[in-house]
Amino acid sequence: MRRLAVTIALITSLVIPGSLIGQRRDCRETGNPKHIPSASTLIDSAAALGQVAVLNEPSDTMIFSVFFSDSDSIPRVRAVLGADAIAAVALARFVRPQKPDLWGIRMRIVKGASRALTLERSVYCPPVPPPVVRGPSPVMVVLPHLGESPPWRGRIVLQVEVLVSEYGEPLNVRLNQTSGMKDLDDAIVRDWQGKRFEPALLDGYPIKAVYRTDGNSPRL
Repeated sequence: MRRLAVTIALITSLVIPGSLIGQRRDCRETGNPKHIPSASTLIDSAAALGQVAVLNEPSDTMIFSVFFSDSDSIPRVRAVLGADAIAAVALARFVRPQKPDLWGIRMRIVKGASRALTLERSVYCPPVPPPVVRGPSPVMVVLPHLGESPPWRGRIVLQVEVLVSEYGEPLNVRLNQTSGMKDLDDAIVRDWQGKRFEPALLDGYPIKAVYRTDGNSPRL
């Protein structure tokens, strides 16, 4: 049985986009849904406007984030600007259930004589991996047969996909492309399971999302 020393640095330090490390430079408006729905399909506008009119909020303009998950038809409503959590809970009562899917939208409410309720796109920031602060990590790979060579030559780049919780914890790690060597693949997965991320943000609130090392993380 032959043992071969390999370093994880060949995989993990070459594929992390530098723009994502330590900074939120990749935030932009959401693309899902493709078209912003009419307010009436999402909420009972008249009832919602009547409710917020009696709330003791300091601002006449309030913005809320409405987030739908792919496992629930009831959204999470959170205050973004000009309102508090009590107002968000009150507003949530009038939001209509939707088919479970992963998307978010902003709801802008203006009180007063020109009161109105309109929808606009949310802002999404993908998860950010921790910066690389240590050198290569050696991994001992077992080759079952004496004289056997690894199934690759030279440098290899593997693709890792991580489901990151709203707390920045890796919930699930998998390789979209493997090395062909179980010991090495397992070591890479363990390494990513021990990382802590900056979670994805929707309108400034952390949400669960997928991070991919090839730079093509899914976006809302």
